[in-house]
Amino acid sequence: MNNRSSLMEKLAKGIFWLGSLRLKSLTVEEIRKACREAVERGVDIVDVRSYTCTRDYGGAPDEEFALFYPSRVLPVAKNLERDLLKLQVDIAHEFGLITRTYLNAHWYGINFYEKHKDWAQIKADGSPIDNLYGHGYSMCVNTDYKERMVKLVLDVAKRGVDIIFLDGPAYYPGACYCNSCKEKFYEIYGEDIPKEEDWNDPLWRRFIKFRYRSLANFLVSLQRALQSSGFKTLLYSNTSGQTWPVWHFALSMEELWEGESILAAESYQYYTRTIGIPVWLYGWTAKYGNSVKRGKPFCLFLSGAHAPWTYYRIPEVERKLATFQGLANGANILEYYEDVMKDLVKLVKRWNKYFEGIKSIANVALLWSRSSADFMYDEPRKMITEVTFEAQAVQVEQVKPPANVKSESLKRYVEEVRGFYEMLIRLHVPFDLISDLNLTSEDLKKYDVLILPSSLCMSENQVKAIENFVENGGGLIASYEVSLRNEYGDPLDNFALSKVLGVEYLGKIYGPLPWDYMKLVKKHSILEGVPMYSRASEDMLPSPEYCLTTKPYSEDYVLAYQMTHMASRYAQLGDVTELPTIVALSYGKGKVVYFTGNFGGQYWGYGFLDYVKIIGNSLKWVSSVEFPARLRGSESVEMTVYRGDSWYLIFLANYNFVVRRPFCSVNEASNLSIKVKTDFTPSRVRALVQERDLGFKLSEGFLTIALPKIGEYEIILIGE
Repeated sequence: MNNRSSLMEKLAKGIFWLGSLRLKSLTVEEIRKACREAVERGVDIVDVRSYTCTRDYGGAPDEEFALFYPSRVLPVAKNLERDLLKLQVDIAHEFGLITRTYLNAHWYGINFYEKHKDWAQIKADGSPIDNLYGHGYSMCVNTDYKERMVKLVLDVAKRGVDIIFLDGPAYYPGACYCNSCKEKFYEIYGEDIPKEEDWNDPLWRRFIKFRYRSLANFLVSLQRALQSSGFKTLLYSNTSGQTWPVWHFALSMEELWEGESILAAESYQYYTRTIGIPVWLYGWTAKYGNSVKRGKPFCLFLSGAHAPWTYYRIPEVERKLATFQGLANGANILEYYEDVMKDLVKLVKRWNKYFEGIKSIANVALLWSRSSADFMYDEPRKMITEVTFEAQAVQVEQVKPPANVKSESLKRYVEEVRGFYEMLIRLHVPFDLISDLNLTSEDLKKYDVLILPSSLCMSENQVKAIENFVENGGGLIASYEVSLRNEYGDPLDNFALSKVLGVEYLGKIYGPLPWDYMKLVKKHSILEGVPMYSRASEDMLPSPEYCLTTKPYSEDYVLAYQMTHMASRYAQLGDVTELPTIVALSYGKGKVVYFTGNFGGQYWGYGFLDYVKIIGNSLKWVSSVEFPARLRGSESVEMTVYRGDSWYLIFLANYNFVVRRPFCSVNEASNLSIKVKTDFTPSRVRALVQERDLGFKLSEGFLTIALPKIGEYEIILIGE
């Protein structure tokens, strides 16, 4: 195994902390002092400086100066008497530290642009992208800028740097229509790049794919240059694992996987208002990266600033929970913040061997489909909604531009997945968040239940893998527009999974339904215990806001039907329609529950507890085996469970904070009981954060652990 592969494998197995050297100067004495302090703090990977830069009036990097020589790309910094990059690397290596350096690959100032206009990202009207971060230009990866970056990466790697982090590259909204992109696009598709956003145009959707592919090819070119030159240096860039529209920037871990030595995702929640942003979204990003990485290391980027107020900090407890969620959900590389993570870093170092090579024991998989998020586009419909008292008699139907329709469509998809995600947390069901890449027969073997929340886009191979999964005994829970488009976003006449779902698509969406109901028509374990809060009828529940018109292949499959739309919230209840809302059936050896509406999104918007109950019942009904771990206690506690060679690690994150985000304290949760399936009799069960042994009982292959209390978080070690 070469050094490059060895380092990748090492990083992929354990937990590594990334920190700064805190250099006041680049003297030998100062570098040695900084490296010594980094080791004492528990840092494993240190940032070393490879260049300095000047900035223009808007703060954009304008000219970069190499801290090494010779350089084929950058002018060398003034008065540079020795290769300072190599000096930092050599000293860090003496202390056993892994080195990483930062290279800008996306943001440039006015003078850089004036020198390299032919490299710039261009809008459809011929003007450059010039408003990055409010001001700044970005270069296109299809131009000769690529050759510039290849040379720069090789020059830096020659100094022995272990890891190069490219900040970028990315595309930006409205780009790119430079000559190089136009020529390459025409070569592939035989047509010009569409100038306007039109999600109904197949060529526009190919343009979205083209941008992803362009970034991937750029990174692959850099990787090949490193490998062909014999350098061990790893190279990676930053992507998004969150739910903001990655198509705008073409930043996708799946699409860029081939060109990345390390998978990395930003979880920067304070780049927007935090109202409606769940605190567990840090864990979402880490879970997602853990599924996408497929043997590669995964690095989680977290924000310390209350952006866009860059100089204003996020409260300490939020940063603690953010880092803990990364640790608990599969990140290998985490950023080191001494002021908040000192104790956790010390804990991980002490119990280090138990964090290496662990694997999730979750038997439930929830799909976040990036291609569905990219291509989800529901045309606007006449709104059925309540108007203000002053305007009761007047309703105005507005025509919305494509960008607004796209934004609203994406919002509905995001809320659909988030709704299922949060219900699983509240139900204390351990689960993995998987990607489009994981919809293979091999990956699905790890699970007993697959959840597809309005997973719109699927290839034929993915459809076949899901069919085989259910036929062979897997449980499926699906909702809304699942499998109505192919992987390119092209619409289909019927669900690709129609036979599995037990219904045929009739081609229309029924809604919006702002105050409407569905009728429960069949006694079934899925509906056990519901409705809990209905005062008008014992067989009626609020319906999803949108429902597809479908026809069941058998009336026996239907558990609930949509009721006719009510003229107002105070109108008499309508009649029962022939449109099913909940369908349950057996398919092969497996079982399926399909919700024809946006069930998860309706929960996300209104928090109906009956919906949580129905999902809990559905999980039990479709699963052929008992869940490997369960938690009883406060629903504010999220649990993830991993298996090592002869041990288990249970991670518990407590989200019981006061009022709203940001928050500065978490309320203690108490009297938790954890049940874990185990194939050995443990000699010890220990709460690592509280530093105490816990009582436990073993019965019929399940270990029951009593945890009297938990603060912000806890890690429980079950050892053989």
